[in-house]
Amino acid sequence: MLALLMLSALSAMAQGPSGQIAERLRAQAEAWPREKIYIMPSADEYVPGDIVWLKVYLVDAGDLWNISGSRYVYVELADSSKEVRTRVKLQEKDGLYAGYLRIPEGTGDGIYYLRAYTRYSEAAPGGEALRPIQVGRPRAYVRETDDAAGEDAEGLLHASPMDGGLALTVPQGRYYLVGTCRMKPFFIGSVSAKKPTPVLNPPAGTLHFYALDKDYRVAGRTEVEHTGYQSLLPVAMQLAQAADSCHVLLNMSGLDPDEIADLSISVSRSFHPLGDDIFTALLDSDPEAGLDMTAVFQGRPQDAPRPQEACHVLEGHVETAFRGRPAADAEIRLISPQIGRFAIVRSDASGRFRFEGLDDPEGTEYILNALDASGKENVVPEVDETAFPAFPAIPWRFREVLDTVHVDYGGIDIAETVELEGVVVSAEAPDPKIAVLSSLASFSMDSKQLETIGATHLRDVLLRVPGVFFRSDESGHERCYIRAPSSILGDYPAAFAVDGIIMDGVFDLDFIEMTNIERVDVFKGGQTVIWGARGGSGVVSITTKSGNGLPSATGDRFNIRKIYPLGYQRPVRFRPDARTLYWNPSIRSNRISFPLEGKKGEWRVQLQGVTSKGRIINETVPLVIK
Repeated sequence: MLALLMLSALSAMAQGPSGQIAERLRAQAEAWPREKIYIMPSADEYVPGDIVWLKVYLVDAGDLWNISGSRYVYVELADSSKEVRTRVKLQEKDGLYAGYLRIPEGTGDGIYYLRAYTRYSEAAPGGEALRPIQVGRPRAYVRETDDAAGEDAEGLLHASPMDGGLALTVPQGRYYLVGTCRMKPFFIGSVSAKKPTPVLNPPAGTLHFYALDKDYRVAGRTEVEHTGYQSLLPVAMQLAQAADSCHVLLNMSGLDPDEIADLSISVSRSFHPLGDDIFTALLDSDPEAGLDMTAVFQGRPQDAPRPQEACHVLEGHVETAFRGRPAADAEIRLISPQIGRFAIVRSDASGRFRFEGLDDPEGTEYILNALDASGKENVVPEVDETAFPAFPAIPWRFREVLDTVHVDYGGIDIAETVELEGVVVSAEAPDPKIAVLSSLASFSMDSKQLETIGATHLRDVLLRVPGVFFRSDESGHERCYIRAPSSILGDYPAAFAVDGIIMDGVFDLDFIEMTNIERVDVFKGGQTVIWGARGGSGVVSITTKSGNGLPSATGDRFNIRKIYPLGYQRPVRFRPDARTLYWNPSIRSNRISFPLEGKKGEWRVQLQGVTSKGRIINETVPLVIK
């Protein structure tokens, strides 16, 4: 007799095959929790120079609710030959991954692809998300897919549709039958050659069925894509137009009292999207991909290949300058005066070093300065190149068809030059009061303070610092000295550092104009440790506004490196353009208003999101502005 045990009854069974199977699946889900990613762009059709406003949903692949274990999401734009044109790094902010990507000028017409992934998800098969978009002159495309309908890998188990569900059959023998959806068992029973095993009301998504022998080895399997609406939460959108604005009222009555919705909305001129919507994409979640399921069912769970990226890490090695041998116990200093960061580490026995916690924005410049174990400069620091994953195979084909679908751009002739509105950066510069570098200085003065005192020469600024004085050396050069507990009489002149690099020889105070100085920091006493032995008599650190105040001769010093790692994208404020009238990646109210900006024509209002209970929201309504 067939034994049909639904998941609701499994918790009552502490022993037996059903309980073991359910427990082992749960153990695997905990050992390697999977991420599922979905990209929501502001529109689906763009022209070169446009901004693609986007939000990346990062959800648990099993439960389909928001997670934020990975600190960063990487988003790329690639052409049909899989060449990456641009890449950005989005930092999680209050559980939100949102930003923008500008389509480079000169980009040709055609289909392009957005890809999003984390360092954690890229280690899993299919861990990235792909989203096709159209760039250039409006055309009508049809997407062609090769949907292999779940062939049985072992030639044993077969699924066929029946009223209310599926029927599973095997040609011979008797097996345990396990049905899973997103690593969760929804059916555990048996299947034999005598008659089909019915599975009624299966969940929506990618369904896996396994035939297990008495030793829990997978003897056969099949996969079925089942479309249902158990995971869809309807949300009604009511639109009301005023003279110069539009109001959207969301009816969220379907939410449970303890359920929270994470929603995004866009108003664009896209009428024939090429990518999957959020419902289709998230239901395709498959956390079992790449697993040895026999090992799972036999109680040998597989761990994640790598941890989630909690912070930016900078790694490299130090070698001797002349023989190229690993430099053990070398001191490596990392300084970024522009943002006030510094750190010191020492290399291991093989010359390797590692800096963690570099959560800094894009465009941040770092200075690496290395000294060997005896404090000499005859070493060379090298930074490991960041390895980004190869662009995956594109699963779709697109065929251009006659323009029988709506692809109007609202009367815009995109063959002409498109004037773009400016983007307003809303991120704030680091506060000098809390900047790490300035906090260690004995004296600091930023550009606003320099402007207030009306200083026209760097010497005038330094004379305001207690313990700083000037005198001429034997060659007649005026030198700066700093009195400190380690140098009461000021026996040795202070060192000057420009944009993080200590200058050699006599520093000309007129080398940098006052109008290009962002900040002046004076270090004396124990604080000079961050500058190494050469800063023992005190350091005057000058940060320029341009970040390019170094004389060219410093480029010949092989123990110094300037590097620009990929930092996170600074937040920006949305500005309407010809294709996107409104964009909000994080809705906080059920009432939304946006200006119409005099943009007449037909628009598409799209609402997408997920809830804290794993339900998906996907609604679209037309908007006609007269």
